[in-house]
Amino acid sequence: MRRLPPSLLLLLLLGLMPLPARADVPEFHEELVYRMSLFDGRGYTQAFVPRSEETIYMMASKNNALSPRATLVYFWPITGKYVAAFKKLNEEIEGSLEILREGRVIQSHQKQDYMLFYPEGFMKGIAEMHVGRDAYATFKKYEKPLTDYYTRMDKFQRANQEYRKRILAYVKDLERRKKAGEKLDPDEIRAEMPRKPTPPQRPEFDVTSLRRDFVLNLPEGLYKIRMRARDGTIIEDSEKRLVVFTRRRAGGVGYEIIRANKWTKPENSNDPAETLYAAGENTLYVRPFHEDEYNELFYRKLQDPQNKGNPDRWIWVHISPIQEVRLALLAGSRVVAKEERKPYLVRNIPGPELGYRILDYEAQDFPDTTPTFEAHKIVFPPPSGKGKYTFRLENKEGQPLEKSTRNIIALKKERADILYLISIFPLLIGFGVFVRRKTTTS
Repeated sequence: MRRLPPSLLLLLLLGLMPLPARADVPEFHEELVYRMSLFDGRGYTQAFVPRSEETIYMMASKNNALSPRATLVYFWPITGKYVAAFKKLNEEIEGSLEILREGRVIQSHQKQDYMLFYPEGFMKGIAEMHVGRDAYATFKKYEKPLTDYYTRMDKFQRANQEYRKRILAYVKDLERRKKAGEKLDPDEIRAEMPRKPTPPQRPEFDVTSLRRDFVLNLPEGLYKIRMRARDGTIIEDSEKRLVVFTRRRAGGVGYEIIRANKWTKPENSNDPAETLYAAGENTLYVRPFHEDEYNELFYRKLQDPQNKGNPDRWIWVHISPIQEVRLALLAGSRVVAKEERKPYLVRNIPGPELGYRILDYEAQDFPDTTPTFEAHKIVFPPPSGKGKYTFRLENKEGQPLEKSTRNIIALKKERADILYLISIFPLLIGFGVFVRRKTTTS
């Protein structure tokens, strides 16, 4: 029997293989949606409500901004959520916004000017909403320092481009002189080298531009909202239920735990009854926060109306960092160490390792860089070695802060695997029961 040439056989096999499916083109349809800036306990969350969601959730007694818009919406299967294509269509809906309670209109709102002020900068996330005349005054107060900064930054960027050209020309000239046999004096080289320009210091605060939307500030309760057009008719698809909620408890102490070997995966500890583990040589960076407790469903829906949540479950939310405290590490009742809050800088390690290092930050060592985060540092194992420890926060007078204590267990590296054995022990028991029942049935 004559064999087919390998090239022809390969073509036949490729012909039998199924062709890759063409990526589905999203199906756009026009909807009335609400774009929102909602207070989340520390700052403002940006979200939108598609037609598929019938309820809006927001916090009580806080300024919240709503903007009804006509846009194109499509379903994104990867996330299982609807997405708004505001770049394709973003049309304001004119009219008044009505607030109803028990079927009766209790408020009618017109659009107002507002802006967001970030006292510690955008990256910190803490924000205030200023409305009306207060918005104008705040914007005017902080606009000039920011404008001056951007002007200085523009000059710096031009100077930096010129510096790069000059330093390249200087290096080429040094190479030419070296090849010509000229003896180069290191002190003269440093003296003649072009000086790198210094970037301007950015203001700590940030402000948004003035915006014009409906601003609501309501007490806790259940409401409805709807849009009334200028001709007096109710705008189709504008009616939504409105749940205005508040925290159940306040004054908790929560922690964000950053392990030095897991910088990208911080952990949260929000319950004083929790126990933390440190296996082998490990460094923990502990960031304490004030926290409030909210209904899980309400809070998740505030962050994104298409989120899921359990209405019977409550969660703690980090509100603001706790500062001007020390973190005390104790073995029993004996204090092992006391750590102040310090700044740290995360630097990537170049090359095939693709790792990072967390460095102690000193402004003089990194003049053009700001710290990545601030935290209290705990190094394990401490002088006492393995065992059970606790840590807590203390004020300047050395008094412990209520609800700030956490248990922590230091394990030897060679015994750390026992945690994995403990976690799979129930599975082993279940597998044994399954095998026994199978044998008995047979």
